[in-house]
Amino acid sequence: MPEAGNQEQSSNSQNETGVQTKTRSKAKKAEEFWKVRFNAKSSANDEDQVTLGCNGVLLKIEREKDVILPQRFLEVADHTVSIQYVQKPGEKRKIAGKVQTFPYTRIEKSTRAKYLEMKKKGTSDTKKSME
Repeated sequence: MPEAGNQEQSSNSQNETGVQTKTRSKAKKAEEFWKVRFNAKSSANDEDQVTLGCNGVLLKIEREKDVILPQRFLEVADHTVSIQYVQKPGEKRKIAGKVQTFPYTRIEKSTRAKYLEMKKKGTSDTKKSME
């Protein structure tokens, strides 16, 4: 599966023997960053913090606070859903719908520099709290 933001480009050329060859290169599209706010817990069973992982990187995110995240983590949040079922007496259980596990609100576009600054501060705060 290609990484998010990669676009495959191909070109045709001839080598020195005159044989037609096809080469492919990947052009990286700049990743987008967004300021977002994750909703409060909707039930006692919800996690206190939002945990998202992408390509081996895990982020723990506080709810109800503005945070800056790369688009790839928002895609992960978009795909975390809970299936809701309905079962009536004498009938089989049926899927009633899907609910997003970590709903959030996009506030505005941001930058990689602001994301890295916020992540660095968050990481140092985490380290201090663990001492």
